[in-house]
Amino acid sequence: MMHKLSVLLVVVVVFAIFAGPAAAGPESRPAFCSSDPIFDMDGHTVNVVVELAPYQIKYQITAHKPVGTVLTHPKKLVARLICVGGDFPEEVKIKESGGDEAAVSVRVPKLDGFEALRVTVYIDGVLVAQDETTHPHLFLSFDWAGDR
Repeated sequence: MMHKLSVLLVVVVVFAIFAGPAAAGPESRPAFCSSDPIFDMDGHTVNVVVELAPYQIKYQITAHKPVGTVLTHPKKLVARLICVGGDFPEEVKIKESGGDEAAVSVRVPKLDGFEALRVTVYIDGVLVAQDETTHPHLFLSFDWAGDR
């Protein structure tokens, strides 16, 4: 009897761990698909995670109709693209600006069923900025401290 209860307890714990929250009703959040260009900016890794909802929208994004991402960096820094990987094609550009701020601009092409765009920026693995919108364009600036 004790063995059966132990097995039952293990099964319940395993299901609880892998079950995850269920999506139900209007309060549920959409599932995002993502892409993440990774840059080197003055020796620091800048990871820009671009997420779109719903997840199925990724099938409408093509090399001829990509998501556009622009990293703008302070003039005194050197920036280069390391790689781009993820669920959908992304056209990535790098531009110089004046001042000490850096920014990311993301533009989503016209897509049927588009619900949300979320952009998150990490520098050397530390979250420095995040924003979410229902518009197909998002501009997100973040402070670039010269003493990194």
